[in-house]
Amino acid sequence: MLHNEISAASKILSSHDAKALQKNGWKAADLHVHTLFSPDVIPVASLQPMRLYQTAKEKGMDFVTFTDHDTLAAYSNMRMKMDDLVRGVEIRILDREAVGHTIHINVYELDNWQLKMLEEIAAIGDLHSFLGFLRNERLPHIYNHPLWFEPGEKPNLGAIPDLIKQFPVIEYNMHRVRRKNEMVMDLARKYGKGLIASTDTHSGMIGEAYTISQGENFKEFYDNICRGRSYNVVRDLTKQYLMQ
Repeated sequence: MLHNEISAASKILSSHDAKALQKNGWKAADLHVHTLFSPDVIPVASLQPMRLYQTAKEKGMDFVTFTDHDTLAAYSNMRMKMDDLVRGVEIRILDREAVGHTIHINVYELDNWQLKMLEEIAAIGDLHSFLGFLRNERLPHIYNHPLWFEPGEKPNLGAIPDLIKQFPVIEYNMHRVRRKNEMVMDLARKYGKGLIASTDTHSGMIGEAYTISQGENFKEFYDNICRGRSYNVVRDLTKQYLMQ
């Protein structure tokens, strides 16, 4: 099945159809992945960056990124530079006044100085300045799992639509139940936002959910996602995945 035969309303593909698009030049990426450099990941050999990179390539990922919490250490750990490796990080920010609960944001193609600046802004809790910095630096970014909240926090549900309006792309997350992911899809459609599907894996399950788009480089790939020119291979939280 070619992309012009797929219902644009769903944006969901089977892995079989996704592979058919890849044969026609489309690219695949799981854009939310954790290595053993995230503090909430068990430090086992299979979660070393190089091992995860190799697993991602075996799963057919054209771009590979690691989005550890607040660190780019995975990239320093890699033995060699890979042209298809995209520097990424997951940063949390709590803006008590504008939002009221913690949100998580993936940022890509950033350097060490940009990470330092973003961490300093996040520590202050100023989401407006945080997003302004991302735009000024032209850094690709994604609003992660909009319907997930830190344990013990009381979420401000009314802030979520306004938050989504401020981001170019939001996430369909494999570690959320289907109903929540369906609500995220509905919000993406309502507000005309790009949508990715990712694993958010902390256990090496890279490439079980991913996004298909076009682009000779990551910037083009991301820009097409922003424009809705992409499809997703999705998974949802099940008992099997929870046990794994």
